[in-house]
Amino acid sequence: MKKFSKNLKDFAKTALRKTIQGDIFNMAIVATYYVLLTIVPIVIFIGNILPIMHLNATRIMPYLNVALPEPVYNFLGPIVRKFLTHGSGGMASFSMIFTLWAGSRGINALKRSMNQIFGVGDSQNFIVTTVLSILITLSFGALLVTTFVIYSFGQIVLEYLTPIFKLPLSYLEIFLRYRWSVTFIIIFSILCLIYIVLPNVKVHWLSVWPGALVAALGWMALTGIFTIYVKYFAYRILSYGTIGTFLVLLFWMNFTNLIILFGAIVNAFLEEKIYGKVVPKEHRFGKKIQRKIHERRQKQN
Repeated sequence: MKKFSKNLKDFAKTALRKTIQGDIFNMAIVATYYVLLTIVPIVIFIGNILPIMHLNATRIMPYLNVALPEPVYNFLGPIVRKFLTHGSGGMASFSMIFTLWAGSRGINALKRSMNQIFGVGDSQNFIVTTVLSILITLSFGALLVTTFVIYSFGQIVLEYLTPIFKLPLSYLEIFLRYRWSVTFIIIFSILCLIYIVLPNVKVHWLSVWPGALVAALGWMALTGIFTIYVKYFAYRILSYGTIGTFLVLLFWMNFTNLIILFGAIVNAFLEEKIYGKVVPKEHRFGKKIQRKIHERRQKQN
């Protein structure tokens, strides 16, 4: 009991220190700004991909309803459904470029804050950092498309495999019924990817999954709390129409980014507690590019 109390006090002190060190409140605001800019472009882009792959966009809406507070879903749901079912091919390339730009900027904000939380610098130059941020943004986009594929074809595949392998019908019912669990697994997987890739630190799985678990549970809890709060206590905000709903979306996204950064604080605490020190990553690709640039400058001189 004394050991648990001591660890709890140590975590509280570390969390407070790293909250200030990581400037998480300001960085969460910056990330929220760029995430807001990416919402419509990324929906337009995905909406243009789905018809090519012959996917049904409406299958994903129930899971989006679970991940978003009710007022936010009521506001974004019709917009998302319209873009996903009536994509504009002419805007696909523009939305792709804009999504990559804004998404990479938001990821850079989270990356800077996480590096500060872990107490390491960013050893990469601007070009390498930008390229990696774009690759991460593309990875998240691919994960979203994969999610659409799973939910569009998942039921069909299960219905086809059930009589062949004599699977219980309960498997199909579980797939269709347990949206909360499926949504949680997706959020948890995305957060694990964020905590492994973004920080300029060699993290261990033992210190990554607890932070991802805390952040995923926090995300789901925040969604439920926002829905209840707005429904019973702050319903007057929604009386302002679009502006009120936008304010709810703004606050929810800001708190979500804070939860993500808090998960990074948990990871940093465990990394130091279990392994004794934080080891920065060795970016061979970045060093190779920097060496080539340096050699070219020397030849020019």
